[in-house]
Formats: sequence, structure tokens, C-alpha cells
Amino acid sequence: MNYLNPAFIIPILCGAVFLLAGGITQEPSSKQINHLFGYRTINSMKSKDRWDLAQQYSSKMMMRLGGLATGLSFFSLFITVDVWTGTLIGLSLLMAIIGILLIKTERMLMMRFGDQKS
Repeated sequence: MNYLNPAFIIPILCGAVFLLAGGITQEPSSKQINHLFGYRTINSMKSKDRWDLAQQYSSKMMMRLGGLATGLSFFSLFITVDVWTGTLIGLSLLMAIIGILLIKTERMLMMRFGDQKS
């Protein structure tokens, strides 16, 4: 088992960060629209209702995806790849998880609120 494999290190650390961030954003302190904390996109900041839904949904998704990344990282312990390939695998997984989070949250906002201004 190669614990120094970037295909293990990147997903497990990022997964832990996603789990922590998802837990933090569920707290009431993220309930006010702000430019510093929480799921912040133009769409999510259009109204208080959008903000609340985005925080609730994205925090759950972050925790699920963080758990997925952490779980998937253990598969890399059983493969042998060079550092470059391991880094590419780890970063690709991270980018996919971030993309899934953004796409699913924005789709949820569009389904709930459509293209209305508020």
C-alpha cells in the first residue's frame, strides 16, 4: 500500500475538507446572504429563499461528495502509479466532485425558482 500516492492523498484530504465544510455550512451562521461564507453564486444570492435552499442543499451534497471522495481514495492504495499519474487522478476526481456540486445545486435552484429575478 502506497500512502504517499497523490491519488490517495488528494481525494482523502479534499474529502475531509468537504465533510468539514458541509458540516459548517449547515450551522445557522450561514443563513444570512454574504460574500464570504457559504455556497455563493450569482443565482444563490438573488434572494433569501434561494440562499437558504442553496445552503441547505449544497451542504448535504458537500458531505455526500466528501464521503465519496474519501471512500474512493482507498481504492488508490491498491494501484501502483507514478506521481504524475496519481496527481492527475486525484485532481481529476476533485474537479469532478466540484463540478457535480455546482451543477446539482444550480439545477436544484433552477427547478425550484426557474429564471425569475427574485
